[in-house]
Amino acid sequence: MIELTPRNYRREVELSREPVLICVHDTGAMPPAELEGLCKPRLKCCALDAGRYEEMAKSLRILGLPTAIVLEGGRITQRIRGERSVRELARILDLD
Repeated sequence: MIELTPRNYRREVELSREPVLICVHDTGAMPPAELEGLCKPRLKCCALDAGRYEEMAKSLRILGLPTAIVLEGGRITQRIRGERSVRELARILDLD
């Protein structure tokens, strides 16, 4: 899973040719590693530590944690708020 920072956000998200799933989490609460395996090859899977990169989270209009968002062409196309199991996220994102 790619950990997003201000240095790599443009390259990994805005310039991505594939849709990007960003799992926004609190410091120390990384998204489950198995989620990345379910995303490939349909989505690039990234994580954003909202505690560490608060301004980035604000720019994505993150109101609560955890939140998962899907971006295509740099635009948000889907937002999933709240704690979800990997199975439930896969179902919502139509990955199963």
